[in-house]
Amino acid sequence: MLLLSTSSLALASPPAEERSAAEAIVKKQLVQPLAAKESSFSRFSRMRPMPLARRVRILDDDAQADARGDLFLRFALDTRRGYIADDKDADWQAAVETGCVYVARERVFVQRGATTYPSDMLIGKKVTPDAAACQPATVIGAR
Repeated sequence: MLLLSTSSLALASPPAEERSAAEAIVKKQLVQPLAAKESSFSRFSRMRPMPLARRVRILDDDAQADARGDLFLRFALDTRRGYIADDKDADWQAAVETGCVYVARERVFVQRGATTYPSDMLIGKKVTPDAAACQPATVIGAR
């Protein structure tokens, strides 16, 4: 029995590796497409200036399971606008976008109020909400 539990622990990815993998997936599927979309906008337009920088923060230390049994980590996307080059925390707007990332499925979801959408919504694609995404599974009968 001890051998079985140690081998299952060996198969689970360490939290640091999982967090860095989650951050890389969010950058690839959310940050880079947003930057590409915004690069076509004129700097001199009357629109609100586009963020000069974005950073991903993984909020969970350990992955949580949803109702389907899939593991996810919550994230926050911070932005910095303006033309100041220093990297002080005061220059960043915290949690402009929030959501979760499924590392095994390589899927990113963002939240709008209580509704969760695939991240493609932010780059203008039509998507349908996913009620089970980013929702931790509840234990029935827990006290």
